[in-house]
Parts: sequence; structure tokens; C-alpha cells
Amino acid sequence: MLKKLSLLAYLISPIIVLSSCENKPLAKKDQASGAIFSGDSGYLTEKVIIPYVVAENLLDTASPSRKKTPLSDSLIMGKYYRHHDHYMVCILHPDEPSNGLILFETTSAGHPTNVQLYGHGIYNYCWENGDIAFGKLQDYFYLITCRTGMSYNGKERYLFKELYAQNHVNPILEFSWDGHLPSAEIDFQRLTSQITISNDSVITDYRMIHGKRNRQSDTICEEPVDSARWCMSSGTGNGRLLTVPA
Repeated sequence: MLKKLSLLAYLISPIIVLSSCENKPLAKKDQASGAIFSGDSGYLTEKVIIPYVVAENLLDTASPSRKKTPLSDSLIMGKYYRHHDHYMVCILHPDEPSNGLILFETTSAGHPTNVQLYGHGIYNYCWENGDIAFGKLQDYFYLITCRTGMSYNGKERYLFKELYAQNHVNPILEFSWDGHLPSAEIDFQRLTSQITISNDSVITDYRMIHGKRNRQSDTICEEPVDSARWCMSSGTGNGRLLTVPA
């Protein structure tokens, strides 16, 4: 009788072990990864994204200086959108915002994949004072990068449906202001644009203004001298923007 009970216990024990393995809860890392993304879109604060970056080894550096200081629950460092069965995410570089922007997709469980660094100029003013440089225009994701210099600033907009490396996507020059013009008649030029999207066609309407500054005023007033206007048309190939002359 004892032998029969021992044999029965031996046969049942693997079933108990297998059952306990199948029903065990997700590991803490899986729970933390999936929990920060929900719904169709959302924002990521410093307090949320820094622990995620560290836990997922998203970058080579683990932002030790950020871990030593209290993390803000109000500073927006990222934004995400649902994309098929996962998410498309953009965050400020956790170590130093001037290093660029980090774009990545997630797995269905919330883990990062296809991580891409998008660089910008010395000072990225596109992500400050509540402005978020990442968003959607119809079916396109967009990312705006800004650059500044001596008497210059400009914006470039990346449009894409699938995430590629920065050097594989052609940005649209959206705005620029240049005060370095070797001319007695003209001392600045300003380029503005308006983007229109229709299905897979992107039309950018440009206007260039040349002018002078009114130096007699306490404020810098721009006085147009002449202007020009033209359009650029773009199409998509494999989800990335291809810019060609109209």
C-alpha cells in the first residue's frame, strides 16, 4: 500500500509543478514594463520613465546622477501612441537632453525594441515650455527637431509610419531664420511652411521672406524686402518619407 501511495505521489508531483508554473504571476520586470503604457496614447513623466530606462537597460549608461536626485512627477519626458498591437514611444535622452531624442517601439509586453537615437542641434527648444516634439498627423507619426546657432534657428519635421534610423528618413525643413547674410540691403531671411497631408501625399507650401531689422526700435522689427513662394510634394515608400521637388 505504501509503495502504491509513493508511486502515485511521484506521478502527481510533476503535474503540480507544471500547474504552479503555468499560473504564476508575471515577473516584476514584466509588470513594470507593461504598466507604464496604456490606452491609445499618453505622456511619460521623469518619475515613470527613468526607472523604466534603468530596468530595461535601454541605454549603455544607467543615468546614475538621475537616480540620486528625486524624480519629478510633473516633468514630461516622453509621449507614446498605440501602434498595431504595441506602442511607438519618444523620450528625451535620460542622461542629457542635448544628446538627442530616443524613439523606440515596444513589444506587446511593453519591452523596448527597435531603439533609435535622433539627434538635433546644440539646443533643442522644440521640447520645452509644454511643447512636445512628438505626435501624429493623420496616419503619420511626426518628430520635430530644432537647432540653434549664432543668428540662426530652424525646425525639421520627420514624418513616418514605421520607425527607421534617422539617416534613413528625409526630414521636411519646416522653419528657419538666418541673420547671417552678407548684404547691405538684406540682413535676414525667414522660411515658413504649411504642411497638408492627403492619403500618402504630403504637400509643403513654403514662403521665404528677405528683410531688414528696424534697429531704431527698442525691439527687433522685421521689415520684409521681398518674398517667394513654392511647394514641395512628398510620397511614402515603405512607410518613410521621400521628399522630391514638385
